[in-house]
Amino acid sequence: MPVTDLLLPWQQQNWQQLNHYLQQNRIPQALLISGVRGIGKSNLARQFAYALLCPNRNSNGINCDTCSYCALIKAGNHPDFIEITLEDDKKVITINQIRNLIIDSYLKPQFENYRVIVIKPADAMTISAANAFLKSLEEPQERTVFILLTDKPYKLTATVRSRCQKIVASPPDVHSLDTWRSANNLVIDAASHINLIKSSILTLKHLEDSAALKQRLACFNDWMALAVHQANPALVAAKWEAYSEIELLDWMLSWVVDIIKIEYKVKTEIIYNQDLIISLQSVSHKIARTGLFKLYDQVLRYQQQLSTQLNFQMILEDILICWQELNRRKQHG
Repeated sequence: MPVTDLLLPWQQQNWQQLNHYLQQNRIPQALLISGVRGIGKSNLARQFAYALLCPNRNSNGINCDTCSYCALIKAGNHPDFIEITLEDDKKVITINQIRNLIIDSYLKPQFENYRVIVIKPADAMTISAANAFLKSLEEPQERTVFILLTDKPYKLTATVRSRCQKIVASPPDVHSLDTWRSANNLVIDAASHINLIKSSILTLKHLEDSAALKQRLACFNDWMALAVHQANPALVAAKWEAYSEIELLDWMLSWVVDIIKIEYKVKTEIIYNQDLIISLQSVSHKIARTGLFKLYDQVLRYQQQLSTQLNFQMILEDILICWQELNRRKQHG
């Protein structure tokens, strides 16, 4: 049974490690929590932060939720809990944000427990911001704990990673996802969606939001319409521009990967988009493998350039035109 409803069912093992730090009173100065996107890393980090800020946590390490400190947390006014994240529509955490953070970290915590500073996504720090942040790690301040969250730990500098205790957030398994689904009255086949979640193609937010799932299906239908030349790449790109850039590229990459897997006759169980297999199979034999690999490289390259100033609608048009041309060449070749 979960130690608390505030933790997700698949976070129990991770929480045991965090609670061990609490029980032994050996709190890491910096903690790096990594794992695929959208599986609850922020939830895990918040629970650890709340435990550090509460003087009355229970034997399982959970904050009491009733004291004045917890009241400040719930009100979003605890002076020793700081979150650094992306501002407005920016794609990076700037050096000015980190400089302000450093100034705060030099001051003693206002209360008797810890100051907790959460940085998410930590991989969004610019090089100059990461170098400035490194000074805080090299000169630890009294009772200050940094928690870094990322689904791309390889993008953090090696010097920052080396100064952090590391926890890899566990992805859900079929049983724990099904438990969570039932508790939240979600209509979803856990077995058919587990690969999507483990691969960051779907997130827990998607599973809670039927509109997001419908959006993914609508985009896939557009994708398939392009394959049979019943849609215009420019019009589809304009339509998609309102959607999440990260999610669109994730979805398209997963569709291309699944078509390649189907071509190589892999086991159905490792197909990401198991709910779309029939449609993916219908186009898999029509496209040359070399073209699919080129499209895969193209989507992957753009995915890695998302934090740059490239025009996203132009990116979409380029990918969608390539996808449609692949289908045209095979049909006429």
